[in-house]
Amino acid sequence: MFNDYKRNIVFVVVTVLAIIISIYLIIRGYQSLSTTFEHSQQELAVQLQRQHELTRMYGAARERSVVLLQMSVQNDAFALDELRQKMRDLAAVFIQARHKLKKINQSSSRWVKLNKQLGKKVAVNSVLQNKVADLFAEGRKEQAESLMIKKVVLGQAAILATIRSMDQLANHNVVATMSLLHNRFLAAQRDFRVVAIIGLILFTLAFVLLLLSLLRGETRLSDLLRRSESRYKTIVDSINYGIVSMDEKGVISRFNHAAEKIFGYREKEMIGRHIRILLDKQSYSSFDSYIKKVAAATAAGEIELQGQCKDGSSVILSVVCSDTKIAGEQRFSGILRDITAKKARHERLLKYRDVFKHSENALAFITMHGVYQMVNDKYLVFFNKSEAQVIGHTINEVVGEKWFNCCMHHFQQAVKQKKPVHTFQWFESAAGSYYLSVSYKPYYLPSGDIDGVFIAISDITAQKKAQDELAKASKLESVGVLAGGIAHDFNNLLAGIMGNIEMAMRCLTDTDIVKRYLQTSSRACQRAAGLTQQLLTFSKGGEPVKKNADIIEVIRESTEFSLHGSNINYHFEKPQGQCLVSIDSGQISQVIQNLIINARHAMPDGGDIFIRCERVRRIAEMPAPDSAASKQVYIKISVEDTGTGIDEKDLESIFDPYFTTRKSGSGLGLALSYSIMQKHQGYIFVHSTPGQGSCFTLYLPEVRSQQAYRNEVAKVIEKSTTHKRIMLMDDDEMIREIGEAMLEDLGYEVVQAENGEQAMEKYKIAQQHNNPIDCIIMDLTIPGGMGGKEAIIEVLKINPQAKAIVSSGYSSDPIMANYTDYGFKNAISKPYNLDELSIALSAVFSVD
Repeated sequence: MFNDYKRNIVFVVVTVLAIIISIYLIIRGYQSLSTTFEHSQQELAVQLQRQHELTRMYGAARERSVVLLQMSVQNDAFALDELRQKMRDLAAVFIQARHKLKKINQSSSRWVKLNKQLGKKVAVNSVLQNKVADLFAEGRKEQAESLMIKKVVLGQAAILATIRSMDQLANHNVVATMSLLHNRFLAAQRDFRVVAIIGLILFTLAFVLLLLSLLRGETRLSDLLRRSESRYKTIVDSINYGIVSMDEKGVISRFNHAAEKIFGYREKEMIGRHIRILLDKQSYSSFDSYIKKVAAATAAGEIELQGQCKDGSSVILSVVCSDTKIAGEQRFSGILRDITAKKARHERLLKYRDVFKHSENALAFITMHGVYQMVNDKYLVFFNKSEAQVIGHTINEVVGEKWFNCCMHHFQQAVKQKKPVHTFQWFESAAGSYYLSVSYKPYYLPSGDIDGVFIAISDITAQKKAQDELAKASKLESVGVLAGGIAHDFNNLLAGIMGNIEMAMRCLTDTDIVKRYLQTSSRACQRAAGLTQQLLTFSKGGEPVKKNADIIEVIRESTEFSLHGSNINYHFEKPQGQCLVSIDSGQISQVIQNLIINARHAMPDGGDIFIRCERVRRIAEMPAPDSAASKQVYIKISVEDTGTGIDEKDLESIFDPYFTTRKSGSGLGLALSYSIMQKHQGYIFVHSTPGQGSCFTLYLPEVRSQQAYRNEVAKVIEKSTTHKRIMLMDDDEMIREIGEAMLEDLGYEVVQAENGEQAMEKYKIAQQHNNPIDCIIMDLTIPGGMGGKEAIIEVLKINPQAKAIVSSGYSSDPIMANYTDYGFKNAISKPYNLDELSIALSAVFSVD
């Protein structure tokens, strides 16, 4: 019994000990499990804190990417500054999150290493992002986009890969914690085998409770991981460039939203499929070689590939790949850009490159960022640049500051208005001064967006000079009109002076000394009248009023007048007798003077002029003259100098209007001479040898026999015995008074009229009273009243047989040359003398 007692005592003791040991083991196991659970909770808390800071980093990185994209399409300077400030604020958030992440107790040296790598990559990429933002703010969008594509996006992908590795390491730490907890649970289970049912139950209960707690913790961790993955996917899908991830066998594991837009496939269609479905056969072969370089850490850079879309269409891609290792497995991520439109634009530009290159105009294509993309040879010559100095450079670098503001103003105007802008401007260069026609024409992509601006430059310096010459000619014409008015009024004064002098001489005997002075005054007046005729010819250039004249006298007077005061001698050879031609002496005198003046300019240091006058039956300069010309006898006039001569290239243009080799010349002298010779049915030619002088040759048709001319000029003043009535119509009272005196001296009865209206009224009254007017001398121009052109029409209505003589100080007026076409019987130019007045009236009345 004792033994039983003892056994019982022992059993009790053992039981108590067992219970104590069981309780101890349970407590110890519980403490162990509690410690493990606390460690797990701490690890989970750390992981949650990490996930929070990683999420902030994700958000800041994504927002910076979005802001960069906004800056790439923004042009407003104020908005760009705001976006750049937002970039700085997001950078501060990113750096703050990374610092907090760094302060968290690190679980392994690999985590510390990854965190350091992340810090370096973030620092580099942050600097690049800030630089891109600054470039956008400065308007250098093309450089910003290039930097963003080549470095920022790649840096962003590297950062994401590092964060992904940190995320995977965190997951690995959780798994390790769970494994430690499981091992301790197995140890506690072995200990519990020695205890009683209570210990087992308690242990089992504790295990169940602990297991439930662990399962609940793992569920929370899995939820956090899922949310982290969702955030990561959101960031990747928000990037505008396609991102495709695959393993080393080419099986796709990620396919973002931008890639869906490029290829037309959905993400769920592509996960697990091979990358070759997205590329054509040849491009896949190139891609395979490219991936091998990436895997070998060789600088692979960017590659251009031909992609295949879901609908069968092709797309041209620019691809940049990077590789990462996740849980010992190598993975590749590629950033894809659709450059189909850009490639098509480039091909279109190349299609017209030859036409562009060899255009007569200077052409250039400038991108929206003001960078030259293409120019032709004319443009390079214009700015004295090489192609390397232009392509890829900005407008300011090429055209210089002097022309930059004007060029950019019209460039921006064309972009803003979305239509061509045309302008004219002077351009100064080392080669000279040019007047340019410049066009700025926007170039549109198929999408309707403006891709750049074509600039076309035309050199219109010659046209500008022609316009200036026309303007000078217009001014010259205005001066001519003024000169013609002055000459007309001066002719009226000379008519009064000459008439009074002539009438005074008729009252004197030939021996009277006063008559000699009056004759000298008369010759001076005639000389002045000749000068006004030349002035009228210059101002009007009208039809010549031809009369028979001895060309020898015209040549001599014109030559002496033109050489007055010069150091040049002239030698005149002429045939015996007179050389009669039918000419407007004033106009032909102007031709001779133009030739003499040109000779003077060709001999600034003095020299000799040889003038020859002769009769010829053939024009030597005409290789095949017509039959009419071959029967005509011409007076040939040669004017030869010993001056500098004329270049052969200038001989073809010497008679062109406004052509001149002198800086002060108007280029009108020889052109006017050519026109005058044509109106006289004559010819003008030139021969010249540079350095040996020039010879101008004139041909004028000779008129009827010498006897006919002598009979004409030998007419004497005869008084009229028929007492005919003459009406003198002129607005100048002095002309009427001296005209009346001259007509009365010739034996005519005179009626005065101030204008056409008064002349018609007096003519009508005379007809009605059977005391008709036999002839009317009508002034062609009556300021403020009816002149001769209108008055003759009304007179002829009253009497179709009326006789009228037109008179004018504008002797070059077409009516004076073709008076019969207007109803007149004769014409007489002011100022006229008694002889001319008598001959004109005799010619009219001799027709009766």
